[in-house]
Amino acid sequence: MNLMGQGIEEASPDGLHLHLLSVSQAVLEGNRTPETNKALVAIYLRAKECSLARQELVMTIVGCAYLSQRMSPGGLGVRESDFFELACADLEALDSLHTSPLRLYPLLHDYYRSRNDEVAAAAIKAEMKERLSGIQIDVSPLLALPFIVAYELGELDLMRSVVDNLCRRYATDPHLEETVSNAAIYTSSPMLLDCLPAELKQRSLNRPEVKLLMALHDKDSTAVLRAADFLATDKSYDSLCRSYCVAEPLFRYLGLDHETGHFINGCWGSMYFWEASFADQLIEWLPAGDGRKKLLLTFLHFVCIDLPADVVKELAELFEENPSYDSYLELPSTAFEVLDPQIFARFLVDAARMSPDEEFYFGDDDWSWDRFIPALKVFLQTIEPVEREALEQRLEGWGVPVHPTLSQNLAGMSLPDDVRNALAVLEGSLASLEPAQLPYLQLALTRIAGAVPDLVSPAVSHDVSIAAYNKLITPRYLTKVGEDRMRKLAKRYGAAGVLRGIEALMASSGFDSQADNAFDALSMKLVELQGTLQPRRAYLAGVLRKRLPKLNTHWLDQQVVEAMKRGVDIEQMIELAKVVTSWDMWSDGIEDLRPY
Repeated sequence: MNLMGQGIEEASPDGLHLHLLSVSQAVLEGNRTPETNKALVAIYLRAKECSLARQELVMTIVGCAYLSQRMSPGGLGVRESDFFELACADLEALDSLHTSPLRLYPLLHDYYRSRNDEVAAAAIKAEMKERLSGIQIDVSPLLALPFIVAYELGELDLMRSVVDNLCRRYATDPHLEETVSNAAIYTSSPMLLDCLPAELKQRSLNRPEVKLLMALHDKDSTAVLRAADFLATDKSYDSLCRSYCVAEPLFRYLGLDHETGHFINGCWGSMYFWEASFADQLIEWLPAGDGRKKLLLTFLHFVCIDLPADVVKELAELFEENPSYDSYLELPSTAFEVLDPQIFARFLVDAARMSPDEEFYFGDDDWSWDRFIPALKVFLQTIEPVEREALEQRLEGWGVPVHPTLSQNLAGMSLPDDVRNALAVLEGSLASLEPAQLPYLQLALTRIAGAVPDLVSPAVSHDVSIAAYNKLITPRYLTKVGEDRMRKLAKRYGAAGVLRGIEALMASSGFDSQADNAFDALSMKLVELQGTLQPRRAYLAGVLRKRLPKLNTHWLDQQVVEAMKRGVDIEQMIELAKVVTSWDMWSDGIEDLRPY
């Protein structure tokens, strides 16, 4: 049963604190709801009504309101934000020293949200700096908030001053050393360890995570490798991960423990994983070689910076030494520029053979298959046809473009490399040739293009056109009737003409390849691409003039234009004109004509 908010009206100060704990835990666990907000407001009002607004209680209300704000994707609403300000005003009325550091809460939250906006972040940092300058660290009841704000502002001396105060104030706390060690690691500031008493400092320096911190600070690559290797292989050491830390009064009241207490909450906190804390620095300072290759995959998930070329190469080598789908997923897009195509091709085929039921997916918009498809095709050709076809289907289902897409085919990707390279050179030469040279280039290309039709048989022309159209409308395909219609188009326009029409159709806005009229749209596009066809229209008029009396050319032009809009080809009209014996027969016939 959900008891959130029940009994608040009669609660004592201690009871209100228990209600606050309930709200705090709900918020920390991600269960912030309208009920938690109502309960928080009710607690505050009860404290006001009963003159129970003792400092700790109001302070806790402020902290809980902040947590509610930070844990909510949309932040606090206007009324809740006003409530936060009201609670802070109550603290000021009590002359509470908590007020100034607590007012850093929303600023810190806004700064984290605005880091990608340089202007907004700079304005927030300026306000944080102003508020921070008004806090007397020696008497401030809260130290963690000023510490983390000082860190974000790069105020190293102030960070050290805060930790000095922490060590004096909590000298007998059993978790002081862990707290300072974690703070030093979180901020990459080993000088903070000097604030610890000698015995505690030595204990800290003996910790594996701190040894790695010191090695990175000293830029000692050998020591960095040794410390990182120990952390990755020896799991018996006393880890700082999730360790207990000093809990200042506010956070004790909020119920924050070592699992939920963290710097991002504005309190002293522990590191999560050593890999997350040191990943970016390890990329920079681990020496290249087998030692780094061995460790890379342990912390790669946590790296936030761009990987250097030598690290990318080592990741590619790791994959090549032991290809697997898991190691494939670890590869950054830049690794595919150096990965061995033959090894990757063999890996793909082996995966398709050994894991036929797995739901793998390969490919990414950040890298191209161009380096790998030729090697994959060569390898597939060594396999028996029946198995090869099954493997190709499986790989296609996983996103591997074994067969070029229609767009790639139309762009010439299926042509041999030397032909594609030659075409690229020709295309690139357009900008460098003199204007007077371009007509000669056009003449040469026209001569080459003119020789092609004699080299393409009708059967090949039909097959190419049908295959391209089937790719256009996939997963649908042409029926027998549709194939017959496509043969007529191929006979009329040639395979290259059909391909040109398909390419133009794909670029048309509003074209739907799955619509029932897709074929008619292609016919109409092919007619459109022919232009006005004035010579053939004049020929049509001549045929009709010989066969029928009193030709009205304006009326005929209207009929021809309307028929072409329907996708009827001029040659279909010419064939009709050759057999008609009256104008009525012509009019009825042209109305009945349909696209190829």
